[in-house]
Amino acid sequence: MNPVSPQDVEYFTRAGIEIAQSSDKLDKQFNADLFDKHFGDTQVALFPNSTEQVSSILSYCNEHRIGVVTQGGNSGVAGGAIAHRGEVLLNMRNMNKVRDIDPVVGILVAESGCILEDLDNHVQQFGYIMPVDLGARKKCMIGGNVSTNAGGLRYLRYGSMHGNVLGIEAVLPDGRILDTLFTLKKDASGYDIKQLFIGAEGTLGVVTAVSISLAPIPKASQVVVLGLSSFSQIQRTFVLARQELGEIVSAFEFWEKRCNEIVVEFEGYQSPLNDAHEFYVLVETRGSCAHHDAEKMDTFLKAIRKENLIEEAKMFNESKAVEEVWLFRSQMANAHNKSGCMYVYDFSLPSKYQFDLLVATKSHMTLLNLYGNEESPVKDITIFGHIGDQNIHLQVIARSFESSVEQALEPWIYEWVGSHNGSVAAEHGLGAHKGKFLKYSKSPTVISTMKSIKQLFDPHGIMNPGKHVSCA
Repeated sequence: MNPVSPQDVEYFTRAGIEIAQSSDKLDKQFNADLFDKHFGDTQVALFPNSTEQVSSILSYCNEHRIGVVTQGGNSGVAGGAIAHRGEVLLNMRNMNKVRDIDPVVGILVAESGCILEDLDNHVQQFGYIMPVDLGARKKCMIGGNVSTNAGGLRYLRYGSMHGNVLGIEAVLPDGRILDTLFTLKKDASGYDIKQLFIGAEGTLGVVTAVSISLAPIPKASQVVVLGLSSFSQIQRTFVLARQELGEIVSAFEFWEKRCNEIVVEFEGYQSPLNDAHEFYVLVETRGSCAHHDAEKMDTFLKAIRKENLIEEAKMFNESKAVEEVWLFRSQMANAHNKSGCMYVYDFSLPSKYQFDLLVATKSHMTLLNLYGNEESPVKDITIFGHIGDQNIHLQVIARSFESSVEQALEPWIYEWVGSHNGSVAAEHGLGAHKGKFLKYSKSPTVISTMKSIKQLFDPHGIMNPGKHVSCA
């Protein structure tokens, strides 16, 4: 790729595109990821305000072989939205308009720079909510949610971006505008091109607008936090939750004792339960009848007590209390980051192997004399996650970022996940680092097909160069 020249900057300026070049400003706002793990070096950030401006930028960069990295709210942790090679940074914050909403069937059309929480607040006045909810909701943008195939806290109830996105508008690397911004829930007319852009992390083009199916605002909501003593009890509790709560289950989250302690210590929040437990589970229901849902919850709690699965249970019904307990859960990653130098991993694993991941990692690091005593380079290894969608977050907290720790973890941990039929990237994406480990969860044929798609859309390789499948 060619470096950005003064002549290039002059072109963008003449085109009326907002531009930032101050290295200090860029470093603070755009050249570091959420946890300060990935750092970029871009000297030019562009802020288009229309699809046509994005088209002009990509057409020019494609012709002059200038790399482009697209960035939304910069709330990712995999480095996918960081320009590592001096590329042009294309930030979407100025494309923040709601284009349309269909209040009858619940379909939103919005530009990719709209912040997720702002969209959720907007659609609530029409009786709807966004189908995705993330801890980074105040910062992340819908275009980034689509481009990373974001999962989130209520995946169990509302499903994936692949299921909720009805259409997209995107600009291809050569500047052509791809308009599949349909608002129809049924469409069997040919290849579903939009699906290629969901999870592509800006490697095939720039998503500029999205049409997405909304969910009705629930009329009744309940949250219960449970204390348990074993992971097998969590799994049995999940089975009973699906049986007894059925269609109203919207979330089933778990975390272990050390996670709970870290949030209390580094975020200053009060533990949701009075006593300490080896494991904690948060179950949320969302339905249309409070009385009906309360009866279901009562039946569920009786069932898990009858099987002696829990040590403590606490209901949260008032909106403020519910908000506080969800805040406790959603700040778990931030608390871990504050506790030390965090190596964070985001895997999907079959249920029978999920806890084994923690046991195996602790054993592996202990054998290498990197974990297990007060002087060890690694001080904490924890897991939390979304049981309902098989997504496990593993945190390895070191006293400092050391090559010995990273070399001990990688590629060993990806090999372990691959050998247990897991995915090396559940919801954070491949980003700047994980493409080279894709071989542990995808076959050579799948990877070569992905590369063929990339070559077809972006033959000059200007979109997010050196990341995602490009380094597989």
